[in-house]
Order: sequence, then structure tokens, then C-alpha cells
Amino acid sequence: MENYATYYEILQPLIQSALRSPGLLAPNEFNLARYSLNQHTRNRLLDPDICALEDYLIDHSALPGKESNLELLRAFGDVIYTICHHEEIPLQDSYKNMEWLLAWLNMHHPPAFFGEDPDSPLQMLQMAAAVGLGVWAGVFSQIQSGTGTLLELANSPLWRVRDTAAMGLHRMLSLSWETTLRRLRFHAMQANSLEWGAIISSISYLPLLEGQPFRVLDVLDLQQQALRFVSQSQEAHPLLREALSRCINVAVEALPSVGLAQLRAWAAWPHVGVKEIIRDSLAGLAHWSDEVDRIAQQL
Repeated sequence: MENYATYYEILQPLIQSALRSPGLLAPNEFNLARYSLNQHTRNRLLDPDICALEDYLIDHSALPGKESNLELLRAFGDVIYTICHHEEIPLQDSYKNMEWLLAWLNMHHPPAFFGEDPDSPLQMLQMAAAVGLGVWAGVFSQIQSGTGTLLELANSPLWRVRDTAAMGLHRMLSLSWETTLRRLRFHAMQANSLEWGAIISSISYLPLLEGQPFRVLDVLDLQQQALRFVSQSQEAHPLLREALSRCINVAVEALPSVGLAQLRAWAAWPHVGVKEIIRDSLAGLAHWSDEVDRIAQQL
């Protein structure tokens, strides 16, 4: 398998060629072409420049297999960031055409087209689109449309696509914390279990929080809302439970005094599901063994 630097070097010209292709279609034109009865119109979806990019992503997806190629996805997101920030690349390419290209990748092979096979390499297009969309939306402050699309992907029947939806949200948060967090709070008011899982997973990264005490407070507040959702819902998805346990660990590691105090408060909640999440989180907090023992006894 190639390394990150090779992926980045190869993806950059492929993406730039796709952006400048005369065959790149706006999302509405893409859908019209897909469902057209005219074969010539449908053939517009076989644009050679975009197909070259798609073929590379699919061929190097490492699917079917146990793990997908996360280094390829990281390189894809970083190339998108470079193009969106490059002063010599016109906005026609970096802003509008990039939006169209990411929408194309997201729509070209939806799960229903390959029977929702969880190991299909075709899902790599949606996975790359999710990461790229987070970068594009963060750079150009298109937070509303970015979060909306990524939370739609969080409802995918494919677990890998759901995971990359969270990765896209994380990319957006790293580029525009305040605006993205405000939009996530808005969506959280009506989020389902899978969407909550993506939201919590997106903030479960220590580099986002280290040396940022106010961000930790934001994260703890979102965790509290998610735990309240768990306590009020009939059945919380395992993804959300796992994400919450992991996110609690990250918050404690970033700001131990506040995180552990909040953990003690949550341990007092009477809901069984909340207690299970708190208990699971304690396994990753061995560095604070005395405090963990006290919380375990409280549970």
C-alpha cells in the first residue's frame, strides 16, 4: 500500500483536472442526467477526468477488507485544503467547482446502487466526499450546508460512511470551531441517535481541546445534552454510547479537574444507560485511579 505522501502527490493533479473538466455538472444537472431516458445524456456521467479520480479512490480504498484506507482519505482532505487556500487557484475552481465535484462524488454511487454492501469499494467516493466537504465548508464558511449534508451521511446504512461523516464534521470544527459548534447545537435539538453519534465523535479529538479550556466546557455541555438524549430515548445506538465514553475520556484528559467533577455529577444520574456509559469511560482513565475508584463506588 502506498503512503500518505504518494497519495497526496497523485491526488492533487487528479482533483485539479476534475475541477477544470468541462464535463463537471451542477448537482441538479447530475440528477437530470442520471435519470434521463437519453443514453447520450446519461453518458455525461462518464466524464474521463472525474472518472480517473473516482477510479483512483476506488482502486486504493483497501476494500473489501477489514480496514479502509484512512491515509488516502487524510491525503484527499489535505489536498482539498491546499486547493481551497491556494491564492493562484481561481474561486471558480476552489469554491464553486469544488462544491460540484464533492456533490458528484457523494451522489454517484449511493449505497442503494450496490446493495448496501458494507465492504464495497464504491463507498469510498462518499467517504472522500464527506472528508472533503468538511474541509471545503470550513474554509469557505459554508457551515450550514456542510453540517446538513454531513448529518445526512451520518444516517447512512454503511458504518464506514457514518464514521467519515464524523471525520468531516471534525475537519470543519478544526477550521471554524465557534460557527460549526453553534450549528451543531442547532441540529442537536432534533438529532436522532446516529446524528448524535456523529456529533459526539467529531469532538472526540484531544488536539482540538488541548490548551483550550473553553472548548472543553463546550464539549462537556454537548456531552450532557447527549446523555440527556440517552436517558430520554427508547434505545440509543451503540455508536452513540461508544462515542460518549470515548469523548468523556478526551474531555477529562484535556481538563482533568473539571472533567472529573462533571463525571461525578453524571454518575449520580439514576438512568441505567447513562451509568453504563460512565462506567465504560472509567476504563480509559487509569491515570486518575483514586478518583476513578470513588466514581466506580458511586455507580
